Amino acid sequence: MYDVILGICDGLNSSSDLSDLNSKISDLRTRVDQISALIPVYDRVKYDKQLTELERQVSSIRTMDKPKSKFSFNKSKKSSSTKYSSTPKPGISSSSQPQGEVSTFTSISSPNTHTISNLSHRLIRPPKDVIGTYTLSLSNLSDCIIDLRSGVHDDRHGETKDQARLTAVHGKSLERCVVITPVVGGSILLNEVRGSLLVLGCQQFRIHSSSDTTILLHVDSLPVIEHCTKLKFGSYPYELHDENTNLNLNLNYQKVQDFDWPLPTPSPNWILLSTDEQSDQEHGSLIRTIEGVRSDEEVDEIVRSRLNSNTDSS
Repeated sequence: MYDVILGICDGLNSSSDLSDLNSKISDLRTRVDQISALIPVYDRVKYDKQLTELERQVSSIRTMDKPKSKFSFNKSKKSSSTKYSSTPKPGISSSSQPQGEVSTFTSISSPNTHTISNLSHRLIRPPKDVIGTYTLSLSNLSDCIIDLRSGVHDDRHGETKDQARLTAVHGKSLERCVVITPVVGGSILLNEVRGSLLVLGCQQFRIHSSSDTTILLHVDSLPVIEHCTKLKFGSYPYELHDENTNLNLNLNYQKVQDFDWPLPTPSPNWILLSTDEQSDQEHGSLIRTIEGVRSDEEVDEIVRSRLNSNTDSS
C-alpha cells in the first residue's frame, strides 16, 4: 500500500493528467475502506492522512494549471472579494437580497475558493456572482442556517440562470448551525462542530473534535470520525437527491470509522438515529421551512427549536 501511495506522489510531480490521478486516488481510498476492518487503527489513520495529502496536492496542481486570464470579476464595479462583517456597519445595506440573507463569499488564494467566516444569527446561501465550480471554507459560525443548494431559491428572485456548483467544503468552529449541502463531487472535512445539524452529500467525509451533532449523510466512501463524542448519523433526505444525477445509494452512513476506537465492539462515540428521529417527514418539513426563510428572526427561531430538540433527545 505504501508503494502505491508513493507511486501516485511521483505522478503528481510528472503527470498533468489530473483526471487519471483523481481516479487512482479514489480507487485507492476504496481499497482502504474495504480492508479497514482488518487493519490496525494506526495504519488506517496513516493511510487516510496520506490520501488526504494526495487530494490536496491534486487540488493545488489543478489551481496552478488554470490560466489566470480566464478569470475576472472586473466586469462590474463591485468587488468579488467583499467580505461582510458579522457586525453590520451603519449606512451599509443591500437592496438586491432579502433582509437576513447574506452571501459572505471571499475570494482567497484560488479564484474558485471562497470563505464564510465570523458570523452569527444569519441566513447564508450560495453566491450569485461566481461562475462554474467553487470550493468553500466555513469558519467561526454560530446560530446560522447555511443552505448551500443552488437553484432551489431562484424563484423568489425570478432568476433562471445557472448558479455556481459547489465541489468541496472545509469547515471549522461551527456552533449551533444548520448546514445543508447538495451532493458534492469532492470531500467534506469538518473540525470543531458543536450542537449542530448537518445535512451533507459528498464523496469523502471526515469530522474531527466535534460533539452533540446530528449528521444526515450520503457518502460514497466510509465516513471517518476522530476525537468526537455524541454524534448521531442518519441517511441523507431522499428528497434532496438530484433526479438528474445517478447516485450510488448506499448505507455507508451506518459504517462510521472511529479512529479512536480500535476494538471490534461498537464505538461509544456515535450512534445511528432511531426510526422516529430518522423520519423523512420531519426532515422534509425542516427543509421546506428553511427554503422559505427570509429574516434573521426566522433563523433564530428555527435554530433554537430544531437544535434544542436534538439536544433534549441525546
